[in-house]
Amino acid sequence: MFDNNGSGTISLAGMLTMGTSHYRVLRTAIMQYQTIDVENGLFNLSHTGDAIQDYDNAPKDVIDTYLLRGTDGKTKRVFRAMPLNDHAYLVGNAYSPVMVCSKVNG
Repeated sequence: MFDNNGSGTISLAGMLTMGTSHYRVLRTAIMQYQTIDVENGLFNLSHTGDAIQDYDNAPKDVIDTYLLRGTDGKTKRVFRAMPLNDHAYLVGNAYSPVMVCSKVNG
């Protein structure tokens, strides 16, 4: 959920598989954003914090590095948000889709 004030959250829930290891992901990423190009759905996201549930056992650095931040841990991510329908957006980077975001009360 993103507010008009440049802040928002991304809730992550699911399973992460790395090699033969399986992890549960259940966390909310706290974000700040800047609109780069509204017409093309481009946003610059900065990950500013997490609310991690006890059930979540995924390595924090894996989620941060490969999904929410650049590989150096400081670089902002640029995401593209494309509407799928009236209730959901396909969110990805320059190369591929990363997640689907949907309205909670839709």
